[in-house]
Amino acid sequence: MIAFTDRDLHLVTKVGGQCTGEYDMAQVNEEQKYDIAQFVKFLPGDRIKSDVLKSKHFNVVVICLDDGYELPPHHEPYDVFFYVVSGRGIITAGDKQWETQSGSMVFAPVGIRGIKCIEHMTLLGIQEPH
Repeated sequence: MIAFTDRDLHLVTKVGGQCTGEYDMAQVNEEQKYDIAQFVKFLPGDRIKSDVLKSKHFNVVVICLDDGYELPPHHEPYDVFFYVVSGRGIITAGDKQWETQSGSMVFAPVGIRGIKCIEHMTLLGIQEPH
């Protein structure tokens, strides 16, 4: 169970980096419960990123990567904390790399980061708002 409170919430799903729909939840101003299962979707050979919520204090995303998919190291202007919900892969942050599996947690500050999926990966990302 994941519960958050905020008056400015949005739900956005992205497939391969493209937005597939946005649901304005700005009218919500009470506690919310989210089921991660509703955000876990895989696309053969690609990634699906679902923005669970965006608030003035933090963003929460679920990222699903298919076997072999790689998000090459690139610069990101915000901090993110990754929790590997399931699967296996390699997460790069700066000049460090970690092999990860279900239960792994990685903090990636502003800068270079990348993810290589070895086995169907589902990640929960908690980010600075951007």
